[in-house]
Amino acid sequence: MLSSSMRQFTTIVVFLLISLSAAHAQTEYATWVFGTNAGLTFNNGSGGILDTPRVILNLPIDTREGSSTYSHPCVGSLTLYAMGETAFDGTGRVLDNGTVLSGGSSSSQGALWVRDVSRPLSVYLFIPPDMTDVSATGTQHYTLNRAELGAAGRWTMVERDIVLDPRPGSERIAAAHDAAGTGYWVVTQYTDSAVRNIEFVAYHVTMSGIDPVKVTSRFISSTLPQQAGIMKFSSDGRRLAMTSVDDVVIGLYDFDPSTGVVSRQRQITLSTLPEWQRASFCYGLSFTSSGNYLYTSVRALGTDGITRSSIVRLSVPLLNFDQTVAPELIFATTLTNPYPAALQLGPNRKIYFTFNDNVGEMAYTDDFGVVVTSMAHRFPGISQPRLGLPTCIESTFPRPTPVLTCDLPSGTISASDVCEGGCTVITQNIQGSPTQWLWSFPGGRPAVSTDSIPPRVCYDTAGTYIITLTVRNNAGAVQIADTITVRSAPDVDAGPNVSICVGGQLDLSASGAVTYRWSPASLVDDPTSATPRTVPLTQRTAFVVEGTGSDGCVGVDSVEVSVLPPHTITVQVENANVQVGDYAVVPVTVTSAQVGGSVRLTLSEHEGLVWQAPWNTSVDIDLDSTVKVLSPVALVLLNGDTSRTVNANAEILDTCATTAVRSGEVHVEGCALSARRIVLTQPLTVNIVDGQLVVTGDGSIDVTVYDHVGRSITQATGHHQVRITIETENLRQLFVVARSGGHVLVKYAINGLQASGMSSRKL
Repeated sequence: MLSSSMRQFTTIVVFLLISLSAAHAQTEYATWVFGTNAGLTFNNGSGGILDTPRVILNLPIDTREGSSTYSHPCVGSLTLYAMGETAFDGTGRVLDNGTVLSGGSSSSQGALWVRDVSRPLSVYLFIPPDMTDVSATGTQHYTLNRAELGAAGRWTMVERDIVLDPRPGSERIAAAHDAAGTGYWVVTQYTDSAVRNIEFVAYHVTMSGIDPVKVTSRFISSTLPQQAGIMKFSSDGRRLAMTSVDDVVIGLYDFDPSTGVVSRQRQITLSTLPEWQRASFCYGLSFTSSGNYLYTSVRALGTDGITRSSIVRLSVPLLNFDQTVAPELIFATTLTNPYPAALQLGPNRKIYFTFNDNVGEMAYTDDFGVVVTSMAHRFPGISQPRLGLPTCIESTFPRPTPVLTCDLPSGTISASDVCEGGCTVITQNIQGSPTQWLWSFPGGRPAVSTDSIPPRVCYDTAGTYIITLTVRNNAGAVQIADTITVRSAPDVDAGPNVSICVGGQLDLSASGAVTYRWSPASLVDDPTSATPRTVPLTQRTAFVVEGTGSDGCVGVDSVEVSVLPPHTITVQVENANVQVGDYAVVPVTVTSAQVGGSVRLTLSEHEGLVWQAPWNTSVDIDLDSTVKVLSPVALVLLNGDTSRTVNANAEILDTCATTAVRSGEVHVEGCALSARRIVLTQPLTVNIVDGQLVVTGDGSIDVTVYDHVGRSITQATGHHQVRITIETENLRQLFVVARSGGHVLVKYAINGLQASGMSSRKL
């Protein structure tokens, strides 16, 4: 366990020293993870820097402000990252013993990884306190932690929570190379309001460990910084600047990388620009790669009443004493957060800033014409940058890393993004005489491999996947990771299967993609159209369409076109015998030579023959079997003739058939005038009251009045009672049919409504 005196930090190890190239040094802080599951990588996979970084998603992190990331030179890719409370390895796995650390998600700079130059695979994690919100531990001190790579290729937090100073600190932290280029200076900052002191404490990370003798620099200042704010070194490590979230004052200092001494304090106050009513405070901070300009973000209320995050710059060589200066306005955007934009110099010499759910970039930052791209990098879904960007050691960008022995395997792996259902080829560039390989492909096929060059890996489901390689040699093992995105295939729809007649044509239709290709191409007029027309078809054909989305992924669907031969559908109306006043069931048999399609039947109308629903209109019959027997029902009110011929009109729907219809007869027995028949299965009464026909029952009632030949005169509905006025006085005969809840009452009256005391009897 490390002691608070730090004397046990010192470790002397003898190595064969190998200087790494400057290109590899640049990649130490070339992959950033920040905000909520947001990330950028400048690493080109070969030890160099991309001019345009690539967005990476779904590495777990959730911090409101600062974070820190580190790519170890012996690994070559993202190795470690942290927010104030949790530390992760490059695959997103939480480090063993790496939770409930001393910081918090609202700390301006969050954390800072610094390589332990006394050990080849050890990295210090300096954590400033979260002075804005109470962290899980409630710590107000700077703490020191150390992560180390174990024999199994997993990073573990082996030492943690070492308090660097018992006094409450600030949220600022910065680091730079020492003068010899073999170690680093890590600077913390304190404010003592009682004696109006600003104090800097520098810790020297050397090849023997952390020097137990810390270097303290104090300044008396009329302007005391609040505990929240940002502190940054210039890339050459000779200037130091800081902001405070309670004023528009920037503290500017000189730094001696030989001694760790901070000197020559200048308090630079920003004057109000013509575009501002007033400015509240500065937050984000970054030197340009040359160190000649200093950029800061300002919360300012514009003359139009809108509060904005304004990015301004100052010429550093002109800032030689305490003064008020008018900064140069570079860019401004409406402020949607409490703090203006975070700023961070990238290894490609551009300065990056947070902008709502995006990260913007500024190029040519030392020139007269700064090029600003406000939405250079967008983060979809739940990923968003929030308020902070990672804390880096900017001096690693232009110069080699301190001497380092990489006896362990080192290098990179790379896999290209693929479409859902596709396979990716994985390449590796590993040095160090590896003796053992273990690849892991969660969500892929295969899931693992022990070959030095793995097989193609296929992914069936869209998403983001991490590929890891644990590679071992005689010195030990390291774990190297890369992330692959599997894009969704478009949801192509070719429509439902259909049937057509022999020799018929069909208009096909596909949707869900940008471009299409149909096959067999010879059977459509335009195989690249979304809506081609087929040639005349004589046999069943399956058409397949491939649809390509905007990202190049392909979806497939098919539609089967059945070809139906000509055939005959026979409709036979069977004979039926029935009594007057009864319900007649008139069987209808539909016979088809094949299953499929449908036919629309309409039965002929006759006086005194009232077809019951649904047969009082046309009925569509699905031919889902070769023989269908139907049972239309009619209410017979009059006999008239002794029989009625029932015809059926058959209309073919979507089939390739002709129809043959055979009529049937309904033979009616009994005389209408003597057929006082009542079908009464529920209490229903029919009376004449005050010249109206009154039907009374329980619940909903439907009433239909027919004349002597069965023609409907009027209809009415009601609840519990229905009243009907019949204007015609000379009707010889009325038939009243009342229905309620499926029950039926039939009555008739002679001489219309003038008849009284209508009698009835049950059947």
